[in-house]
Amino acid sequence: MTNPAGRLDGRLFVKEGRLCMVIESNHTTGEARVSMQLNGQRTVVDMPLTEVCSRISAQLILDNLNSAETAERVIEREDGWYFQSREGQIGPYASDVQARDQLREYIVNAQSIDAA
Repeated sequence: MTNPAGRLDGRLFVKEGRLCMVIESNHTTGEARVSMQLNGQRTVVDMPLTEVCSRISAQLILDNLNSAETAERVIEREDGWYFQSREGQIGPYASDVQARDQLREYIVNAQSIDAA
């Protein structure tokens, strides 16, 4: 059985002027782990899925980790799985799942880089 809340993974929304990304969601617990910048530091917080869904549906039409464009960033080569970044292909990973997980972590880390 698929997790319908899992479709929220990788989605972006804004809360209190901060860009937030859903790292993982769990429909059983009704909670989502959300990454955001707080006081210059990357922070991961738990949020109710109802709040996350409300914020996403109210204001956001952006690419997410479940989009076709993002799915195309994960590729298989003879020596393993990679994801495309601005810096080039990153990998190899043993499976497409690991490559997607690393892509998610890459995006979260990029979110925490101070542009100043």
